[in-house]
Amino acid sequence: MRPSFKIKTQFTVQAIFSILLLLALLFTLFEARTRKERLINAEEQKYFSMLLADEFRQTSQDLTRTCRVYVATGGDMRYWDEYWNIVAWRKGDIPRPQTVNANLYPGRTVDQQVLMKELGYTERELSLLKQAIDFSNKLIAVEDQAMRCVKEGRFVSGPCAMRGDETLLEFAIRIVNDEAYHAEVEKIMGPVGVFERELDERVTLTTQNESRRMDISQSAATGFAIVVIISVAFFVFFLSRSVINPILKTSEVFTVLASGDLTYSLRVGQNNEIGGMARNFNEMLESVKRLIRAIQKNAEFSSEIGQNLSSNMTETASAINQITVNIQDVKQRALKQATSVSETAATMEVIINAIKQLNDSIESQSASVVQSSASIEEMAANIASITQTLGKSDVVVRDLATATFDGKETLYSSNNITQKIMEQSSGLLEASDVIQNIASQTNLLAMNAAIEAAHAGEYGKGFAVVADEIRKLAEESSAQGKKITSTLKNFSIEIETLSGSSKVLEEKFNAIYSLAEQVKDVSASVMRAMTEQERGSREVLSSIKNINEITAEVKYGSEDMLRGGEQAAAEMHKLDDLTRAITDSMNEMASGAAQVNQAAQEVNKITQKNEESIENLSREVGKFKV
Repeated sequence: MRPSFKIKTQFTVQAIFSILLLLALLFTLFEARTRKERLINAEEQKYFSMLLADEFRQTSQDLTRTCRVYVATGGDMRYWDEYWNIVAWRKGDIPRPQTVNANLYPGRTVDQQVLMKELGYTERELSLLKQAIDFSNKLIAVEDQAMRCVKEGRFVSGPCAMRGDETLLEFAIRIVNDEAYHAEVEKIMGPVGVFERELDERVTLTTQNESRRMDISQSAATGFAIVVIISVAFFVFFLSRSVINPILKTSEVFTVLASGDLTYSLRVGQNNEIGGMARNFNEMLESVKRLIRAIQKNAEFSSEIGQNLSSNMTETASAINQITVNIQDVKQRALKQATSVSETAATMEVIINAIKQLNDSIESQSASVVQSSASIEEMAANIASITQTLGKSDVVVRDLATATFDGKETLYSSNNITQKIMEQSSGLLEASDVIQNIASQTNLLAMNAAIEAAHAGEYGKGFAVVADEIRKLAEESSAQGKKITSTLKNFSIEIETLSGSSKVLEEKFNAIYSLAEQVKDVSASVMRAMTEQERGSREVLSSIKNINEITAEVKYGSEDMLRGGEQAAAEMHKLDDLTRAITDSMNEMASGAAQVNQAAQEVNKITQKNEESIENLSREVGKFKV
């Protein structure tokens, strides 16, 4: 039978009800707080509104006072400035003075009517203040007329007329102090008084309503709090009756069951979750009783089996121990064989390495022989080429010797001609000296002729002209003779230089001819030596080719030896691996046998412990009363 879960339902309903009560309590507390804030705001609005109304009344009185004082003092400008300063900041033309109440925005540039709207004045209240402001503006017009008459010293047109027997000062004093002026002042104060009375009534009514609503919210919060307390008390009572008491009774039954007496059971007295739990526990207890009875029967049977198993495991452990000894003997023999095979394999590795080194040496020698053969072939080709070049060079050297001999003979002839020219140039120098001498004598004769012509007078003029021309010709001949002498001297110097150079050149040609003869002899010797070298290189090349063929045969034999050695080494490695595998298998068998032996010992111990455990289980199960 399934329980109806009344506890869960009751818990859920109680929790939902408590949550709703708490929410209602919180809402009423929030509402009470809101009402309180509204009440405070209403009180503040009343206070600020009264302050602003009082400010309007006070400024109106200040305007009246400053106007009268200005007129009475005959135009003291301090009161003029104070009057119009009040008018300006009331209209919002300049910032509000710091002397106003701190809650009415000192320093802010704002019209007084705007502040009234911000404070939440009603239309009725604003209309009353509008009437007062209109009356105040009319009064300001009268005050402005009086003050300007005093300031300007003449009649200024305005709402008031001047009497015929009045002075300007008397006129100004009269219009700000007569009954009409006081009547206008009373008109201003009338709407202000009504405004203050209605404002006080409205704010007082609002305060009373908010206070009453706050009291209602607080009362509701108190009621909800009481209901929450009652609900919590009922919940605690229900929890104690339906849950805690059954749990305590169940704990007492569990204490008896823990002692081993399973004849007790839980009393099912409720049709809820606790009752369902008790029924399920009783069913579980019956199952435990049946299980204990079955364990008692099986424990006796297991005890007999454990005794038989213990004796069998003792015999098995002895047999396994003997098998382990035999496996260890086989293992030692396998290890010795593995050692021998490993040594043989290592020896084969050494032999193979030696063969590899020999093969590498043969390959290196073969490569060296091939390289030497190629080098010698290249050298033989170079020697043949050099021999051909030397043949051509020998021809050139012979031609050079012939040309050198011809040049030497030509230079000798040229040197003789130069000597003859130099000897003949000395004769030209002597002829040039004779010409200069003749020119000098001619010049002297021309001068004498000119002197004689001068002595002859008129008869000697023609002769004087001829003498002058002869003198000029003698001077030109002398100048040309000097140039010829200078040129011949330079030419003689050049010829002497050429003669010296020709002698040096002749000596150089003799040396060149001698060296050319030596080169010709050396070239012939080198030609003969290179011919012998070419013949020897061919013989060396033939020998190198024979060595190369022999080296190739040795290389092939070494490679066959290396392949055979590697095959033998591979077989030895296989044998070594097989021996190692056998050794590893023997190790595993020995390890496995040891583990089996150890396991048999452990199983034997476990069997004995199992036998003891079965006996203990039988004793423990025997303690239960079923």
